[in-house]
Amino acid sequence: MDKKGSAPQGFPLLFIISSYMEIFLTPFLINFLSAAVPRVLL
Repeated sequence: MDKKGSAPQGFPLLFIISSYMEIFLTPFLINFLSAAVPRVLL
């Protein structure tokens, strides 16, 4: 089953969305972790 050239039409859009989510969520996750870790450790 060779699926080359038969990729789903929505894949590029999902890829773009996921990369944008990664760009926007990474600083948020860093801030969240830097705020949450001291509370967990203390």
